[in-house]
Amino acid sequence: MCIYYHTESEQLIAWSEENEAWLPLEDWEQVKQHFPGYNGPILTHRPYTQKKIEVAAWGLTPRWVKDAGWGRKNANNARSETLAEKPTFRDAFARRRCIVPMSCFFERGDGVWMRYGRADGAMMMVAGLFEDPNPVSSSVTYTIATADSNSLVAEYNDRMPVILTPAQAADWLDNTTPFAYLQNYLKACPDEWLTLDASEPIVTSRKPPVQETLF
Repeated sequence: MCIYYHTESEQLIAWSEENEAWLPLEDWEQVKQHFPGYNGPILTHRPYTQKKIEVAAWGLTPRWVKDAGWGRKNANNARSETLAEKPTFRDAFARRRCIVPMSCFFERGDGVWMRYGRADGAMMMVAGLFEDPNPVSSSVTYTIATADSNSLVAEYNDRMPVILTPAQAADWLDNTTPFAYLQNYLKACPDEWLTLDASEPIVTSRKPPVQETLF
């Protein structure tokens, strides 16, 4: 289960240029540390529009839930094995897929966060799903697809984000891509894609983010 990642501004700006997807300048100043309930950038490609980077709240919130914080607590991650089956995810899997850019993600170690980054320094393109604003949530919300971990991540967690290649990411955003193709992408990346090192100490008394008021 992924509950913490970073998106670095300079890397995000360069990545947005590569994808020809734009975000208002003031939104680059959003929080770069991401926990469930925080705002983060997602790449979408809605029908009949260009690709776009949108600011969204981490925690998928379908319109049928009643608790405004339900997505933050229950749908920040989505098991890739059941995306097409679970009511929480199946409609978004069919129609509202997105890419969640990550500079690195973290897992709990012995008192410290263990940081995983791309060995080649590239932005991680993680498979995600999103929901538009609805009566429950005043903002776009999203979730991260996870799979059984590779051996590098498995030491600290048995689940990890689904990291896509650029070609796979393009297919993931394309609503005409057959589901059989997408199912093939929903697995752990090879160990050699990632680096691992110890990062900052784990803080147990973190204050809720201001963004949670948007739910």
